[in-house]
Amino acid sequence: MAPDTNALVRSTKNLMEMVDLLGNTSPPEAYDAIAEQLANTRRLLGQLTAPVPTTLCNEHPYGPVDEDARDKCLFCENRRRRGRARDAADARPRSAPCPR
Repeated sequence: MAPDTNALVRSTKNLMEMVDLLGNTSPPEAYDAIAEQLANTRRLLGQLTAPVPTTLCNEHPYGPVDEDARDKCLFCENRRRRGRARDAADARPRSAPCPR
């Protein structure tokens, strides 16, 4: 689940406050905390800038779109169509072989 932009703003403000509190005599732990906060802020930014899935399919979220498919996934809809065609072919009565 993607965070909202407010979470990114809060994380960035927290990071800036931590940087403002640094001084020449700051302990190494303060820098470690800033590095951790920076990593968290970058993670939030990455989640906000991630591409939006093109389909509703869990297997192919960024796959090609078939507007007629219930999940908009062309790959899965083709698989379903092949299955329906195979089922229809199996349901047809078989004719007896032609005598020669």
